[in-house]
Amino acid sequence: MISLKSLLTEGSALTDDFLKRIMQWENSIKAGWNDKKQRWFPHKSVEGGNPTIAYGHKVTDQDIRSNRFKNGLTQSEAIELLKNDLFAASKKAASLI
Repeated sequence: MISLKSLLTEGSALTDDFLKRIMQWENSIKAGWNDKKQRWFPHKSVEGGNPTIAYGHKVTDQDIRSNRFKNGLTQSEAIELLKNDLFAASKKAASLI
């Protein structure tokens, strides 16, 4: 089990197991995945508001204006986006404790 403290420690690595669990939690039904194109595309967000892409990344208004995800994301790009989102969230959480 990964503790919040270890996740928030600068330089801590996200294990493959942890990433797989988050990926399963965030999008187990693979909403937005296009098998034919082998890419993720924005889909309706469960929370409402702007769409979501891949593993829980909320598409911003700027993303929409710039057509950032027009061509979708490869699986590798989706995983990198997830890692970036987790790092940003952990930094924000660390600043609060």
